[in-house]
Amino acid sequence: MQDEFTEVTLLAEVVATQHAISTSDFDLDAVMSEIVTQTRRLTRADGAVVEMVERDEMVYRAAAGSSERHLGLRLTIASSLSGLCVTSGEIVLCDDSETDPRVDREATRKVGARSMVVVPLRHRDKVAGVLKVSSQRPHAFGERELRVLQMMADVLGSAIVRAELLGRLAVAATTDVLTGLPNRRSWEERVPLEVARARRLRMPFTVAVVDLDHFKAYNDEHGHSAGDCLLADCARLWVAELREVDHIARIGGEEFGLALPGCAATEAVDVLARLRKATRPLRTVSAGIAEWDRAESWTELVARADTALYRAKREGRDRVALAIDTLTRLIS
Repeated sequence: MQDEFTEVTLLAEVVATQHAISTSDFDLDAVMSEIVTQTRRLTRADGAVVEMVERDEMVYRAAAGSSERHLGLRLTIASSLSGLCVTSGEIVLCDDSETDPRVDREATRKVGARSMVVVPLRHRDKVAGVLKVSSQRPHAFGERELRVLQMMADVLGSAIVRAELLGRLAVAATTDVLTGLPNRRSWEERVPLEVARARRLRMPFTVAVVDLDHFKAYNDEHGHSAGDCLLADCARLWVAELREVDHIARIGGEEFGLALPGCAATEAVDVLARLRKATRPLRTVSAGIAEWDRAESWTELVARADTALYRAKREGRDRVALAIDTLTRLIS
């Protein structure tokens, strides 16, 4: 009767953990932390860890108990018990690391793991990582602990799937379907962050607003499908001219925003020259550039760039206007 009560209590604990995760403000790192904490408690282990596969290594991504101080530890797949679990796809039990020929004895001594159980974390029919408990004592784990680990691994596997789904939804919410660039929502999230970063690091930051010239006339003459192709082609060519740290977004029909961290306005002029040259065979563009003045809000910064753009368009298009304080200088 005592064993039955123990099993019912165990199941209830796992279900409670799963419910807490499913109803929480989801964050995969927080979920992994909760999983290892509860797994260690339910198995009465000294340490518990989630290790994820990164190329040819296993990396400690979450840890509890004695394993916590080793967070971030990297072990090669080829020489570790966790690696064996990944390659075999099977649960691996080590009763005594001092006599088990499969383990990296130097590593087990370093983390204080005399006995271990390692369970694979499956994702899309592949093993993405492992959930592992360890003890400083040999022969510390039996069938009960194996069941706990398997149940908690299933919970974490579901969480990883959920994280991937949420990640896809987040990308979809901030991505322009036509060009594949970030959309206006992403732009309005990114620019304030870059302003804050520029303030903190005391570095320059410049934005530009870019517009395809006479795009409505192009659509009327060639059709909307051709217009869509033109937007996508320009976006592709522009991305190829930018640094990885730069952020380009489609913020309107034929209007694009460009955020240039660490870039002064005069340097941004050179960037726009490259973009204009890249797309000149397809279409001319007009642009407005504004460098953050270290006092204005991000909306005021973008507004200055937008005002400069309209000055460039009023003056005949196919040119760049550089906002200098309240003045605007045209660059043909």
